[in-house]
Amino acid sequence: QQCQRLLWREFFDDHLQIFIQESMLFGPNCSPFCSQFVKNKTADKFANQYPDAAHALKSFTYMDDLLSSETSVEKAIKVAKQSIKILKSINWELIGFQSNSVELLRSLPQSHVKHELIPKMNGDDINYSTKVLGLVWNPKTDTYKFELNKNALINSVKEEGHTPTKREQCSTI
Repeated sequence: QQCQRLLWREFFDDHLQIFIQESMLFGPNCSPFCSQFVKNKTADKFANQYPDAAHALKSFTYMDDLLSSETSVEKAIKVAKQSIKILKSINWELIGFQSNSVELLRSLPQSHVKHELIPKMNGDDINYSTKVLGLVWNPKTDTYKFELNKNALINSVKEEGHTPTKREQCSTI
């Protein structure tokens, strides 16, 4: 399958050469756009067969995170399994599942569940917090919160006279 074409010539008068990449290259500026395009095209391809999963993949994916909420555990299991099938058709693995439903997590292969969660599934209860798009999510209470990591930054400013960058300032939130 052809993913990208590169046009090349050493000098302006040289014959134009065409190089074809057969796998997606990650790293170039266009990579996020290309991966989202491929994901959306694949979801469109399966929209008739798996409408809920295709909608979730197109509407609730942020970079490489799929964040979806369903009205029932049964529907969440169905959407999760269908989403896995859709992305598997293009050799993408949807992994790192997190949920406030032990039933959903147990319905998936363990290789798809976030590894840190497996020992924390006690009976029908889940007790952990995790980061989701920069926020801390507690699945048990289904609440989000900001966690400030200001101590390390404050110490480096106080002790070393370090002037924090904008990135360092923003990463404390």
